[in-house]
Amino acid sequence: MVNLWLTACMTDKTQTILTHIFETRGGPAGLASKLKLSKQAVSKWQRVPHKRVLAVEKLTGISRHDIRPDIYPLDGNYRIDVEDEDAA
Repeated sequence: MVNLWLTACMTDKTQTILTHIFETRGGPAGLASKLKLSKQAVSKWQRVPHKRVLAVEKLTGISRHDIRPDIYPLDGNYRIDVEDEDAA
C-alpha cells in the first residue's frame, strides 16, 4: 500500500514539473522545437522520458531529480535499468 502511495505522489510531482516545463517553454511545441523533436511526440509525454531527462535539465535548469525522482534519487543511486514506455 505504501508503494502505491509513493508512486501516486511521484506521478503527481512529475506531472506538475512537466506542466511547469511546458508553461515556461512555449508548450509542447516550444519544448519540442528546442529538443529537436516532433510536437506530437512531446505532447504524448506523461513524464519526461529517461532518454530526455539530461537534455531537459540542461534546457530548463530544473534538476534531474525533480524531473524524474524515480530514476534520479537524491542519494545518487541512479537506476540505469529503466524501461520507459515513452520512446521519444
